[in-house]
Amino acid sequence: MGYTCRNIYILSNNQAATKAFGSFQINSKLVWESHQSLVKLAEHNRMQLVCVPGNMGIDGNEIAYQLDKQDSLHSHTGPEPPLSPLQWLPGE
Repeated sequence: MGYTCRNIYILSNNQAATKAFGSFQINSKLVWESHQSLVKLAEHNRMQLVCVPGNMGIDGNEIAYQLDKQDSLHSHTGPEPPLSPLQWLPGE
């Protein structure tokens, strides 16, 4: 993935998604693929996945909110989002 020896913090305002990564049983292909990407990234980095309230005023949170709002205007088929958030990482 190109990232080594870094402290990586992933902040999520989705408590259910955050808990899904810590589950011993993963039932979603999206969660499984994201989990595998995080495991690979964690091999050479220190990572923390943190659940934060959506209204904490964290930089980028408003941008994420607007992107989510914009995406909700489109119709999608299937139970999962059309694109994994991990595919948006720079350098991928």
